[in-house]
Amino acid sequence: MRQHHHSLASVHGAHNAKDRQFLAVTGFRCLRLPLGFLWYAERRLPEIHVYSDRRISPMDSLVSLSHQIQTRRISAQELCEAYLHRIEQKNPECNAYITVTAERARLDAAIADKLMEAHRPLSALHGLPVSYKDLIATKGIRTTNGSAIDRNMVPDTNAWIVDKLSTLGMVMLGKTNLHEYAFGITSNNPHFGPVRNPWNTAHVPGGSSGGSAAALAANLCPASIGTDTGGSIRIPSASCGVVGLKPTYSAWSLDGVTLISWSLDHLGPMANYVEDVALLFAEVQGWDWQHTFTRISNSDIRGLKIGVPTTYFLDRIDPAVQKAYEQSLQSFQDLGAIIKEIAIPEIHDATPITLTIALAEAGYVHKDNIAKRLAEFGDDIRPMFSITGDLKALDYIDALKAQHRIRLQFSQVFDTVDILCVPTIPITPPLIGQEEITWTDGTETVFDTMIRFTGFFNLTGNPVLAVPSGTSGEGLPSGIQLVAPHGNELLALKVGYAYQRATLSEFFAKRDLL
Repeated sequence: MRQHHHSLASVHGAHNAKDRQFLAVTGFRCLRLPLGFLWYAERRLPEIHVYSDRRISPMDSLVSLSHQIQTRRISAQELCEAYLHRIEQKNPECNAYITVTAERARLDAAIADKLMEAHRPLSALHGLPVSYKDLIATKGIRTTNGSAIDRNMVPDTNAWIVDKLSTLGMVMLGKTNLHEYAFGITSNNPHFGPVRNPWNTAHVPGGSSGGSAAALAANLCPASIGTDTGGSIRIPSASCGVVGLKPTYSAWSLDGVTLISWSLDHLGPMANYVEDVALLFAEVQGWDWQHTFTRISNSDIRGLKIGVPTTYFLDRIDPAVQKAYEQSLQSFQDLGAIIKEIAIPEIHDATPITLTIALAEAGYVHKDNIAKRLAEFGDDIRPMFSITGDLKALDYIDALKAQHRIRLQFSQVFDTVDILCVPTIPITPPLIGQEEITWTDGTETVFDTMIRFTGFFNLTGNPVLAVPSGTSGEGLPSGIQLVAPHGNELLALKVGYAYQRATLSEFFAKRDLL
């Protein structure tokens, strides 16, 4: 019979540490499906069969769930239903989702199970649920950008990443809440309601990918895709105690993603564990997963030189965050790494350069709505969008030249160290509605505070892994960033996995209670 290649979309338009570390998935290829399967997919779907003697925990890692699906201990439909049930119960508390795609998820899961019955998994991600930040286009499913203007916008094509993960067999659970047009760091959305931090719902989850991070922390999905212009994957990852990867600039296509800044925007994976982020990144990159896991799980980092900046990252920092950061550095030393003090050129100038580029390019991307519908923007972002037309071309060009210079200068840091470790944000997540942070030497806006440690690495384009570092006395999470040379995500994942395995068991036990 003639063969045709299809993704799930095209067909229809740890429990414990041992499980998390078990590796039974081995680089599956995308397979060609017979026409007979297309006939099946268009027929009435079978009823979901739930095995009463099997416990499915949405708290399992993505790697563990992959193993369970590949060995047929659970079905994709069972897993899908477990997450949909938890979303129904818990989403009202944290408001992580704007749209839950239950019907689409059930259809994807049923097709995934049919393929498993035929011993034809599409990848190691086959049958696993995923959510998407709601500025990533999904064909036939509204993509709001967290805005009133696009509240009812329904794309007629998928973003590149949606097609890619569908081809790999993933099941879409829904679209996550965000800061409007991704231009903010609290995810306090005036149109769809604020996202609330699962650790304490009076606090923000960070942003702008706050819905993705909150959904992960509350175990409303095992994987999510976010975007990062000045820290929008890493800030919510730290705020919600999850793991996020900002890959090397342009590693993943932004086709079908609503942009802020084509010079700064990054698309990347978020999950609850380092190995889960590694699984997502490896499969999208086309790497052999077994080989990738073997490399990152070799946790010997003895002799690794970790760069620690001597200035900037310890200025205006919450004592609890600083303590967690210093404990992280001690953990790396205990693992045999060498801590080496370094200087980062021009880092004090990073925020104004980043904002100049972001505002200029956002003004171009959104010029029609700014001209015709400015009043419909939320109160917090309207002032920023309203001044985009006032920026001078010379200022924008100067900022781009500075970005190029900073990128070249920063690359030389890796002549003396292998990787950098810095805090992700200077504070634990603030209260919803809080506008300022008070320091001993004055005040600072929440926005300026929370992007202070992250925006520089959007200028440089380096891969950065955000990993939890602990909790404060108030029980709120903090995090560290592991900054690797361009194209070396694998190193950041290896170092992050070694740190996670050595230090974060107690942290994960707390998170599982959310």
